[in-house]
Amino acid sequence: MVAHNEDWCTESKDDICILKKFIWDLVILEIFYYNTFWGNSISVNSNGIIQAVNTLTYSKKQKYGIPRNVISRWLSETINPIKDFKKFKKFKRSAWYNHNFISSKWLIWDLESSSKKQIILNVTSPFIHTNHCLSNLNSREENNNLFSTFERYEYAKKNIKKTFSVSDCKKLMHNNVSEKNILFLVKILFPVLY
Repeated sequence: MVAHNEDWCTESKDDICILKKFIWDLVILEIFYYNTFWGNSISVNSNGIIQAVNTLTYSKKQKYGIPRNVISRWLSETINPIKDFKKFKKFKRSAWYNHNFISSKWLIWDLESSSKKQIILNVTSPFIHTNHCLSNLNSREENNNLFSTFERYEYAKKNIKKTFSVSDCKKLMHNNVSEKNILFLVKILFPVLY
């Protein structure tokens, strides 16, 4: 099971829709915010890769470069996150983002990036990520506890289980640590793409 929530604004719940994109032979199913550029939430592609995106707390020293949603949109087409990471490292990026990738074989990668640094790690299930760096990039970010990120992460770590029912997952995602949580996607099934 893969779960992802949006936690920045309860009013945004009516701005979320499901978008099914066709790019030649590739199909991408994505949760999408109206009036935004693609690549700012979660998607699954017909290559069997899920990408979930998190905003990270970042330094006030922002750089000019490729916007994070444009990069996320490009990564939504990935076949191989490790191979694309090699290209990703060469991009001049403007902001901090986290990309979690899950393959249909349940390989999981955590890609964290600032405008100048990046790291990709193979991680194991169950895996949790909120809105702060888990890698050594955390020494470069501002720890302003964006969206109660530290409390949500600790709560999830304490309550995560190796196996979950949909009901258990909903309870975990709707924790009371942050009043702004909006659970909009609990389970992604690969067959919905075909």
